[in-house]
Amino acid sequence: MQGSRSVLNTVRLALAGILSLGLLAGGPAQAGAPSPLPAQVPPAVRAAAPGTEADTEADGKAALDRKAGELGLSPANGYSCGLSGGGCVRSYHPEGDAGRTVAVYWTARTGAHAVDLGHPVGWKFMVSGYELGTYGYPTSDMECGLERLGCVQTFEHGQIDQAHIAAGRKALAAKAARLRLEPTDRYNCTLAGDGCVRSYISPGGRHISIYWSAATGARAVDMDHAVGQAFAEATYERGAYGYPVSEMVCSAGSGCRQHFQHGTITFDFTEAGPRALEAKAAALGLEPAGSYECQLAADGCRRSYTAPGSAQNGAADGGRPVEIYWSAASGAHAVHLSHKVGRKFAAAGREAGLYGYPTSGMMCSANGCTQTFQKGTIYVPAGRG
Repeated sequence: MQGSRSVLNTVRLALAGILSLGLLAGGPAQAGAPSPLPAQVPPAVRAAAPGTEADTEADGKAALDRKAGELGLSPANGYSCGLSGGGCVRSYHPEGDAGRTVAVYWTARTGAHAVDLGHPVGWKFMVSGYELGTYGYPTSDMECGLERLGCVQTFEHGQIDQAHIAAGRKALAAKAARLRLEPTDRYNCTLAGDGCVRSYISPGGRHISIYWSAATGARAVDMDHAVGQAFAEATYERGAYGYPVSEMVCSAGSGCRQHFQHGTITFDFTEAGPRALEAKAAALGLEPAGSYECQLAADGCRRSYTAPGSAQNGAADGGRPVEIYWSAASGAHAVHLSHKVGRKFAAAGREAGLYGYPTSGMMCSANGCTQTFQKGTIYVPAGRG
């Protein structure tokens, strides 16, 4: 009897195991249906369950195509899934506009939403690092026509709108009008800190950039000046100085300075001018014949020299007078006053007159001699110098 009971117990255990396996598998009638998950399980946990990764990717691709269909978009590349948070993205072109790109993003958490990468809202999304950056995934499509905001799109970690664009454009235009500047390019309102910039040219031909941010206001930077050149070399508003917070202020015979968010750029004429004149004189082999004059127009400098020996290409012979002129905008260049080019320059009022500062040295050929100046060119045919 004990042996019989042992066999019976073994059979019962086997049957229990089989039944338990059947229940765990869901039974033949439920083999294809996933077991329900509690509502409180977060999406990340559900996505980790066996067999759901492919399903999630398929859902994402289908959602991208549905959104593209709604917006009348044509694919520009393949699907890219496996993004942060299990997301997918695909680029599209609007019908008849192959030069414009719209990226449609999807996650199970946010749904499918389009970002127009050719629009200022999309530009800001791009420069902030796309979905991995400041804003995360889009949680809405872009909506336009909103009062004071222009176009608006919401993202996981914030909102991008055009309020700063309207304010920036208005401030830049007002500043340019006061300075009588003419634009040379379009507004760029994709700068860091929701800033804007536009390039202009002054009545005197100088290249001016006006920068604006809500924190600093609209300020002009003379890009032809040594201060502006130093700002550019430091990679503009992105670099060591940040946005300008004042206009450039110059003192005759002293120098110029402009304040920026993170520092001040100073330019000392009394040092820069003489250094530039001496360097040019040394390069040309000239001997000083006078003292420095450094309170000229536009805070320029000049000095008189003589040219020892003789030179080619129309340069003065030994003992003939040469003047070297310098300004921050034009650099240092020599004018041969014994040549007809130099005599015409002197007769026109030198640097304060018709031609302004020289912007090149005198160049001569078999046909004649030419020298360029800020406001024009002097040409003298061969044999008339």
